[in-house]
Amino acid sequence: MSKTVLTITELKQKLTELSQEELLGLLVETAKSNKDAQAFVSVKLQGEQILPELVEEYKAKIRNEFDPPKGLPKMRIAIIKKIISDMSKIAKGSVWTLELMVYFAETAVQSIHEDGDIYENMGDYFTDTYDKIIQMLNKEKKMNLYDKYKDRLKAIMETKNCDCWGIHDSLQGSYLDLKWLEDDEDWNEEEI
Repeated sequence: MSKTVLTITELKQKLTELSQEELLGLLVETAKSNKDAQAFVSVKLQGEQILPELVEEYKAKIRNEFDPPKGLPKMRIAIIKKIISDMSKIAKGSVWTLELMVYFAETAVQSIHEDGDIYENMGDYFTDTYDKIIQMLNKEKKMNLYDKYKDRLKAIMETKNCDCWGIHDSLQGSYLDLKWLEDDEDWNEEEI
């Protein structure tokens, strides 16, 4: 059985054998053939200042899954997962992936609020993502990130008409696991 994909070690070896011109050509062709590779290289070369613009493009893709300009919503989990995964790779170590996840949660909960329902598997992915956001915030050492997102996370959890598939209960349970609530002067458990 022949092997078609090079391992990372083999790839490094082959790349060292190329001239600078050949390397440049390969990189350009890779960027042309794959939008994600182009975005990754762009961030590496231009820095994180281009991430806000990329995030807006990715948000538009998420919005399109729930509210396309034409036709019915598709709400494809594979597309949403890929968008978030791509941002995670491109913006590694930054808060931009979290921003995209929160935006997805806001979009999903708004869809449920307006339509009264959502595909069960999308509902599961939405509540899992919301829980993951809470876990990410709980790992932080300082409240800064919590302070940035607390109002949006609370609004997601408090959105009305989200009882399908036990979504409201799941959101509320995840929200109450937020370790920063006890240190938040604005927090009032009786409001829930």
